[in-house]
Amino acid sequence: MCVTAINFFSSRSNKEVCEVLRIKPEENRTYPLSDIDFLQYLKKTNLLPDAWRYHDSILSLLKRLEQVGILQSTGKRNLANCYYFLKELTQKQRRSWIWLTPAIGADFLRYLLSPCIVQITGKIGEDVHAGSGIFISRIIILTCSHVLEDMKVDEVQIINGQETRVVNFKSHPKIDVGFIEIEHSFDYAETQVVFAEPKILDEIYVMGFPKIPSYARSCIDCSKGRSKFHKYNCVGRK
Repeated sequence: MCVTAINFFSSRSNKEVCEVLRIKPEENRTYPLSDIDFLQYLKKTNLLPDAWRYHDSILSLLKRLEQVGILQSTGKRNLANCYYFLKELTQKQRRSWIWLTPAIGADFLRYLLSPCIVQITGKIGEDVHAGSGIFISRIIILTCSHVLEDMKVDEVQIINGQETRVVNFKSHPKIDVGFIEIEHSFDYAETQVVFAEPKILDEIYVMGFPKIPSYARSCIDCSKGRSKFHKYNCVGRK
């Protein structure tokens, strides 16, 4: 729905949308489309035939897109809110919609990244422990250095139900970041993961499996919070 809204309010598709809605804008002018126009468009194109049934939810979504700066308000028309989408998407943004997370929420982020997140098992003494990591290539898993240093990592890991051998792993000497190289290649979705240093009150998300390996197939936890530190080395979401 977010992608449909972005395309609908984009100046690039304004003429096409106006034709569907049978609106005749002034020549060489972009017509300001409203949230009510969007509901009518969803119905007329059969993208959501009963769009009016979800009136409140759809209008609330558009308002969240405005609040995070994705849509720009252009005022009102007949008490309806009008919007534009004026940004030029980068190639990375076109390949992954992860940047919509601030508007949609943590569940959307978990949906996108769950296929890339893996559980890393090991032992501390005789006790079985686990940590989490995320694919950044077909054979490289990015994790935290404390995951690799606090336990003896198992030589054989189970990823997506398949066994694979750990070829190499290494921790960064100064920040809480490490990597694991595995023997077999796995398909993964591009995650747009970058190294970042959040500022105070930046919105952050922490994701991972439970620390108890027997619960490895349980739902991945995704917690939202705010950074409280001036400096915090981490793996961030771009």
